[in-house]
Amino acid sequence: YRWEELRYESCRVTQVTQEGVCSMLKSMNARRIFILGDSLNLQLAQSMWMWLTNENHGSSPTERGRLDPNFKTTIQCMGYGSYTLQFIRNDEFLENDLPVSIDQEQQNCATYCFPWTQEYLADPSRTILIANVGAHIHAFEKFQAAIDRFVDVVDGMNRPNDIVLFRTLVPGHWDCSRPGLKPFNSFAEYSKDAEEHPNPKEQIYTWSKFDTYNDYAARKLDNRRFLPATDGPRALMEVVDVNPMTTLRPDGHCSDEYRPPAYLETDCLHYDLPGPVDWWSHMAFSHLQDIATAENFLAAQHI
Repeated sequence: YRWEELRYESCRVTQVTQEGVCSMLKSMNARRIFILGDSLNLQLAQSMWMWLTNENHGSSPTERGRLDPNFKTTIQCMGYGSYTLQFIRNDEFLENDLPVSIDQEQQNCATYCFPWTQEYLADPSRTILIANVGAHIHAFEKFQAAIDRFVDVVDGMNRPNDIVLFRTLVPGHWDCSRPGLKPFNSFAEYSKDAEEHPNPKEQIYTWSKFDTYNDYAARKLDNRRFLPATDGPRALMEVVDVNPMTTLRPDGHCSDEYRPPAYLETDCLHYDLPGPVDWWSHMAFSHLQDIATAENFLAAQHI
């Protein structure tokens, strides 16, 4: 299946290609794509890695279920040299001095919050940061604090040329091992299915709160964008909204047969790769292309 934008033709999604990303990075003078977040953003990083290296999933730098999710790889561009694709897992945008290890089940926050800021600052080149938080946060006040903390940390880094995309949260689809699942044609179909197959673990997963979380993140970044900066230029921060396209995809979840070894049971939130998560890569790429086009236009106008 593929996502087709029919209502707003100018907003159609462009699929990721090696050449396309190299061209975009060159036009933006960027040398790193840094992905930060939970295991769903790890899947985004895996998807991008496979699209950008054209290697199969078996040689992925970090298989689903592997105990050390963090990776960094260098990718070559014809006529531009190399750039870095990197992922660090941090489920709450928190950092502390406590030990953290998935292998030894050492959690230093509610789940796993590997340190990321020093690694991020170690490379001074222009960076595209794609971040997400929320799936492991079950109270709005804690999510609000995580977003506020993230914005403050990024602004405090004084890297005004970087570009930051916040990926919206997506709900799971309970009873996802049902045979014959296919994409919904509308949100009404999704709502009907959610009513007929309620999540018995809502208190654990709290998918119903994700729309509220997304709304806060979008408003936070919008307010930041239009409020005058008192301490100099700041990095561009925008939302890449993968929620609508993913909400309509009950198919493709990691079923019992293909469940990653680290998962004790199917959670009906994670997806198989290739699968719907690939369209997150395409959506992020399309969004970045729009930013690059706008930058080039402003540069040509000397604005």
